[in-house]
Amino acid sequence: MQHLNFIEIANHNFPRLYKGIKNLSIIIGICFVLMIVSRLFYGTFTSSYVSYKTGKLSTFGWPTIVFEYSFLFLLFFIVFLILARFSQDLRNPAFGITNQGVFINQQSLRNAFVPWNNIDTIELKGYYDNPIIRLKFKDIDTLHKGQFFVYKALSKAQIKNTPSFAISKNECVGDLKKMYEFIKERI
Repeated sequence: MQHLNFIEIANHNFPRLYKGIKNLSIIIGICFVLMIVSRLFYGTFTSSYVSYKTGKLSTFGWPTIVFEYSFLFLLFFIVFLILARFSQDLRNPAFGITNQGVFINQQSLRNAFVPWNNIDTIELKGYYDNPIIRLKFKDIDTLHKGQFFVYKALSKAQIKNTPSFAISKNECVGDLKKMYEFIKERI
């Protein structure tokens, strides 16, 4: 990413981000504890049988079911935690305005720069104390230049039907009304 001279920025909402990471970590810990408990009772509450159809040895009982589901949820939440953590570059602002365009670094867009000529319209929605800026883009392919392939696929799926993006106080901390006025003047 080239060096950008920001006129106005909105930083990441770190308390919300840390709360989400903490909650995912607790769920991962619960899955891990359930796996350990199911293994402790594995020999007592499971039975083995040979399937007549496949001829393979199989087991059944609540420890087997708890272990398998806990393992699947553990993998899912670990992948989700990694995606959530690295979907944003925390060293850069969540949203910024330059003389050349806007900088978006939140949700599924990581360090994306959008020039003024790619912004179609802008709207300000939401309540007075919690405004939401909605940007509509002309070409979403230029929006995804330089994105990591996983985040490119996620953001294309999110922006596919309606080429717009919402920026709210939930994701970033800053004066969004002032930023809205500045963007409105530029386009």
